[in-house]
Amino acid sequence: MIRLFIVFFSHLLGILAFEFLTEDVTCSMKTVKEVEAGKDFIVEVTINKGSIESFSRFQQEIPAGLTAKPVKSANGEFKFADKKVKMVWFKLPATQQITFSYSVHVDQRLIGKFNLGGNFSYIENNERKTVSIDPLSVQIRPSPLIDPKLIVDINSFESAVIPDLTRKDYTAVNCIRQTPVRSAKTDIIIVNLLVHKGDRGKFAKIEERIPTGFSVEPIENRSGIFIYKNQTLKYLWMNMPPDDFFTLSYKLIPRPEYRNKEITLNGTFSYIEGDQTRSIDIVQRDADLTKVTKENIDNILYAGIDLPTLPVEALMQESKPLDRTVIMVEKSRPAPVVTQPAQPTVAPPQITTAPIITEPAKETIAAVVIVPPVTKPEPVDTPKPVIASPPAETLKPAPVITKPAEPKIVKPVVKPREVKNIQANIRASRTDKTYILLPDTGIYFRVQIAAGHKPVNISRYFKKYNLKEEVKREQHEGWYKYSIGSFRNYKEARDQRASLWDNTNIDDAFVAAYNNGMRITVQEALMISNQKWYK
Repeated sequence: MIRLFIVFFSHLLGILAFEFLTEDVTCSMKTVKEVEAGKDFIVEVTINKGSIESFSRFQQEIPAGLTAKPVKSANGEFKFADKKVKMVWFKLPATQQITFSYSVHVDQRLIGKFNLGGNFSYIENNERKTVSIDPLSVQIRPSPLIDPKLIVDINSFESAVIPDLTRKDYTAVNCIRQTPVRSAKTDIIIVNLLVHKGDRGKFAKIEERIPTGFSVEPIENRSGIFIYKNQTLKYLWMNMPPDDFFTLSYKLIPRPEYRNKEITLNGTFSYIEGDQTRSIDIVQRDADLTKVTKENIDNILYAGIDLPTLPVEALMQESKPLDRTVIMVEKSRPAPVVTQPAQPTVAPPQITTAPIITEPAKETIAAVVIVPPVTKPEPVDTPKPVIASPPAETLKPAPVITKPAEPKIVKPVVKPREVKNIQANIRASRTDKTYILLPDTGIYFRVQIAAGHKPVNISRYFKKYNLKEEVKREQHEGWYKYSIGSFRNYKEARDQRASLWDNTNIDDAFVAAYNNGMRITVQEALMISNQKWYK
């Protein structure tokens, strides 16, 4: 009897302990009750996560006319697209309570009331669960700086208003290099860079090719990792600085015989957009990047040019029939520069030579009317010109990989020397096509086991090592390189390398990393894929 009582009492204590220790998952939100059109307001979300630790997501849909950007992420990945605010965690922070925030910008033409709700989804016991947030109401006061005739209710903003073609794309990614400044006394050259990242926050890389005869030292890296090797400079970020834009700098130190030599710099800025790696050229301008502020960033990014509104005919081609409100927008602005007969012969190249700090915007307006930014809403998605050559010519010698209808294998930005490497791989494999290393997508790792300046018979040469894995060959930087395996996880590649060291005579094998078929450093691959390094 006593034993039964003890067992019953133990179960009761276990149940009570579970009830007390298990907390419900809750989600709450705080924000303003009223905001003036044209201004920003902060939304703060607090999550009591209970015992959950794995993948989870917060999502909120906001009306058209509002845009959001992160303020405090709480180790989550912030996304804003298609009027949806998302904060995603692959693993939640260890703290019991998580608080993150973001700012919302209100278009200056808005008025009216809207509701903010949202939900928090998570996985518990292999089951998806959702916690909803009680919606909060926000009132928009009209802006005193805009004509009352142009004000639109937020609930009809999306259908009633044609997008403002004069608005610059503040979410676009830009990277600008100030024309290098040479010291008259020391001949040291200072290079300043400006990165305008918009709402991107994850992995990024700057890569600059440094001319022969110069060494490099960093001045300001903005928490990035600085690497200089083989006349190539790199800045790497696992997480970029939180600001929309930031500057960094380095100095070029010439050898004595190169002190008076003129230099040309070429570089790229790469970043993560969704699940893809994007890359854009770094543009050089005569801009002062030592004092960049929110007030003058537009003049730097857009060379001091204020885009005029397109004619009504152009608007009608881009949109639905214009209503009275849109026509009023056109009439309320100064006469468009494109209607002035004296301006049509101005050529776009004149923009790049005009001083962007001292040149009055009104003297260069007509130069950009030909190509307003809105005609290319996502310029950074366009591949670099070097890969614009017809795929059929580039990959024709090897039918095994020639797929004109599938451009994925050339989607990443490919440098000329990488194109030559691929062509060399194809030529070297004409009589041995079985062993050619074909490009894969995304980040992956292989174990390199040998390299030489001349190709070898793979089946005969590596037979003595009794390798279970198939050996593949590629040509890279003048070498024929041989590797095995294909691993998405770095640790698996590391283990394969260690196994070769222990069980074969190949004691100099090492892990090589790839991004969409192109070799990159292991460090870059680990940062892009958010993996850990193991010895």
